[in-house]
Amino acid sequence: MLQLLKIAVITALVYLAFRYLLGLVFPFLIAYGIAVLLNPLLEKINRHWKIKRGILSALLVLLVFAVAGGLLGMAGYALISQAKKLVQNYDSVAAQGTQVWNLCCQRVEELCGIQNGYVEHCVSSYVPMLWQKCRTDVVPKLMNYSIGYVKGFLVGFTIFIVIMVSTILILADYPNIRKKAVEHPIGNLIYRIGRNMKKAGGTYLKAQLIILLIISSICCVGLFLTGNSYAVLVGCGIGLCDALPFFGTGTVFIPWLLFKVFCGQYLLAGAYGIIYLICNFTREFLEPKLIGNKLSIHPMLVLISTYVGLCVFGVFGFFLGPVAGLLIAEIYKASEEG
Repeated sequence: MLQLLKIAVITALVYLAFRYLLGLVFPFLIAYGIAVLLNPLLEKINRHWKIKRGILSALLVLLVFAVAGGLLGMAGYALISQAKKLVQNYDSVAAQGTQVWNLCCQRVEELCGIQNGYVEHCVSSYVPMLWQKCRTDVVPKLMNYSIGYVKGFLVGFTIFIVIMVSTILILADYPNIRKKAVEHPIGNLIYRIGRNMKKAGGTYLKAQLIILLIISSICCVGLFLTGNSYAVLVGCGIGLCDALPFFGTGTVFIPWLLFKVFCGQYLLAGAYGIIYLICNFTREFLEPKLIGNKLSIHPMLVLISTYVGLCVFGVFGFFLGPVAGLLIAEIYKASEEG
């Protein structure tokens, strides 16, 4: 009973910290993480060229952020453009969806021997209400959020600058900061929890994030080559499906290619099959390389923590859920060890 109470208290504290404090310290946590990653490279460069650590830190961080910012900017622009195009082409997309639905209904009726038009009639009575609700509620809201988008962009840009400057300052004095943090009791506890989190699941989560980016890129490029107008939007969505346990790219590509075969579009079906195989082989190749024999998390626990994270934190819970689960487990272990 005492253990359950302790877990409940830790869970509540982690929830409150994620809900109310994470937004305040998030830029600095990201900056510290980037500084940790760049520090070995900085020291290696510094051994060959004797440049002041502060100057070298600024140059290295500016270069990394310029490349990363350029790539993120292009990806973000493509996503927003395609989302906007999807909203603007609402009538066309709805018409195509209706055609596809009618074709599916006809084939189901033929296969099952149901009276012609019965399935379509049963469902079509509800579809107009759904489309009308989407037209009157969802689409106008998306179109009216222009000011919110601009505000969000400015906030995001400000956070980007804060992270960049913080990374330069932390990296310039990283050895001293790390030494003082480890020597302090609270800092030492945080360091031990972070180290244990990395051992328990950090490697796994980092590997899944890398694989997510690579799979999403493959899907985006592959769909772009097939002439898909929403390649980046759909490709990123398929990448997220691949990151979920028990799902994978096959949950999208297999029904999609079967439908294309069904419609007689064999070339597109073959292309989707090739993209699916490339994604599958890429994951099978990368997972052992990135994770190896290190301890990973059971897929069921990842699925549960991801689902809970999505319910509690929204879209960002996709990543925050597993991290919160690991944090709760490691704080509990630390409290047991005293």
